[in-house]
Amino acid sequence: MCITLPKWVKMAAIELILNDVLCFLKCTFGKIATKPLKSSILDFSKTDVICWAKAQLLHDIPQLNLNDFPHIPDRRANNDKAVQVVGDIS
Repeated sequence: MCITLPKWVKMAAIELILNDVLCFLKCTFGKIATKPLKSSILDFSKTDVICWAKAQLLHDIPQLNLNDFPHIPDRRANNDKAVQVVGDIS
């Protein structure tokens, strides 16, 4: 079951956002091949949920202070939007 809206949890000074797509990626990345991983996300998640996961990830990246993080483009509406967005976040 996919959560369509984020769950916001405030604990002290830390903000925690739960996202099914990002949790699934974190738990399975490196354990299964990339192609079945992407396929699973596309099969079980709606496009808007996948796009929200990417937006959340892009929002959180600057807080990690990573050097040399590659540019991830903002996708516009087209037929393969979900496929492209899953490719961006995986």
